[in-house]
This record gives sequence, C-alpha cells and structure tokens, in this order.
Amino acid sequence: MSRPRAGYIGFNRVPAATAINSAASGVWTVREAESLRRAATWPSAGNVVTAIAGLQLWLDASDASTLFDATTGGSLVAADGGVARWEDKSGNARHMTQGTSGSRPTRKTAIQNSLAVLRFDGGDSISMPSSTATFNFLHDGDSTVFVVFKAGTTANPDALYWMMSNNVSDNSIDGKTGFYLRWDDRTSANADLTDSLLHVVSNNGQPRFVGNAKNGFLANTFGMATVRGDIANATIAGRSQIRRNGGSAITLITGDTNAGTALPTANASDNFTIGDQSGAVKGAGLVGDIAEIIMYDSALSDTNRAAVESYLMSKWGIV
Repeated sequence: MSRPRAGYIGFNRVPAATAINSAASGVWTVREAESLRRAATWPSAGNVVTAIAGLQLWLDASDASTLFDATTGGSLVAADGGVARWEDKSGNARHMTQGTSGSRPTRKTAIQNSLAVLRFDGGDSISMPSSTATFNFLHDGDSTVFVVFKAGTTANPDALYWMMSNNVSDNSIDGKTGFYLRWDDRTSANADLTDSLLHVVSNNGQPRFVGNAKNGFLANTFGMATVRGDIANATIAGRSQIRRNGGSAITLITGDTNAGTALPTANASDNFTIGDQSGAVKGAGLVGDIAEIIMYDSALSDTNRAAVESYLMSKWGIV
C-alpha cells in the first residue's frame, strides 16, 4: 500500500497531475521526486524564477499547458505537433507565435531528462509580434539570459546556428540595432570559436561588442548557457560574460571596435525571434532543440544567478 507523499503542513501534498508548475512545494524523497518528474508535476519553481526582480520572459517547453496549435490559442499541442504559440510564464504576456504552419517548431516529448523540448529543423522560428521595443533591455541596458538548448544533430555539424535575435545580420549587413545569440561550430572558418556561443549587441550597423568566446558548448549535447550583458562596463571584456552549465565566467576574446560610440538606445531593428535570424533576411536557422529560456533586465547577482542555474540544471539533468 502506497503512503501519501510527504510535505510541509499547510502545503498541497499531492500536486495536480496536469499542473507542471503547481503549488507542489514540500520535502520529497528521491522516489517521490522521481515520481513527480515522470508525471511532469514538478514542485513549483516560482519561488526561484519569479521571486527575482526583473523577470521579463520565461518560456518552458516542458510545460504542455503553454504550447498551442494556433497563434491566438486554440488547442494544446500533442507530441510531434507544430507549435504556433509558446506562452510566456513571466506574467508579462510576451507570447511567441508563428503563423506559418510549415515554419513552426515541433513539440518533442521525453527528450532531455524525460521532459519535452521544442525542436527546430533549420527553417523553423517563433517570434514576439508587433513590439520591437519590448526587449530593448537586451541592447540598451543590463541583462541576464538563461537558455537550455542543444545545437545540431551530429557531433561535428561544422555550422552556424541562430539561437535568438532582434536585429539582422548576414554577409552584407553586419548587424543593425539590437541583440543576438548564435552558436558557431565552423571549424574551417573559425577554428578559435569552435563550439562557441556568440553574444552580440549592435548599434546602427556597427557591433557595439562581440562576445566571441570559445566556451565549449558541444554539438548534439544539451547544455545551459548563462549570458550576462553589462554593456556600459568601462572594461571591454566585462561587457559580456558567458557561463556554460553554471561554470566560471568566460569573458570576451574579441574586443569592442566601437568602444567610444553611444549605447544603442533606439528600438531594435526587428521583432524578437527564436530559432532563426529576425527580419526578412533568413539563414543558418537552428537545427536542434530549445528547452527553456529565462530573461531578466539586470545583471543578476551571483547569488540569484546561481539559484536560477541550479533550478535549470537540476530540472533538465545538465551536468
């Protein structure tokens, strides 16, 4: 005969099976924690993610209740279905949408630590419509971005993949006003940047800083990136810090060639896009998976940063 799950008095001892972030606070044994994980009924992470001031965006692919088959809502997406709407859990209603059915990422279940992810095939993307000012903090102020992802489907794809952006960049336009993150594995062209995550802020077509750092994000392997932007920092190398799986900060190895220019305070050139370049210019779309994205409009303290990293790494089985 099974016994009731343990928990503090006054808390809900038995979380609802459909509420992935229900009020399931308590103290659980290893067996109970495994049961919760398999049932997708994780104890609430709100006390970690939402308790930190400045939360701007929270996208969680493991939360089936946030994935819909129509841009305005519709029905929840079943396994292997296309996601037209990825709802924001931050409370800011910054929902990502994709109106073209053939360009929608796919919900794949039981992928990482038995949790679901969104899979992108190189032609998929999902974006924040209408407001180009919504994510200005990414390029005109401090920010901290957490993302759990896997790039590529092979060990050495020798490719560049866009993770997220709200500006345009290609061979003829090296960035407008805005921000982007992209993963680079092009050993032939960028041997010093193999398995790198590039953090770039651009101002009117000129890179304000380029966070090029060889940081060990291996292809076809899930990892967690923490990207801290402090673009007004007097020290060029301090303007961008990237951490892999909660490790030590990796600062810039490529400097800021426009250190004396004004900060890019104008609206970003394009709407915020996940999985490909923003704007009309497309290419090098992500081939891989995105599990969770969390953003704050400040450079978080080490204590708060570590708290979010601990939550993400434990949940997604990142080591």
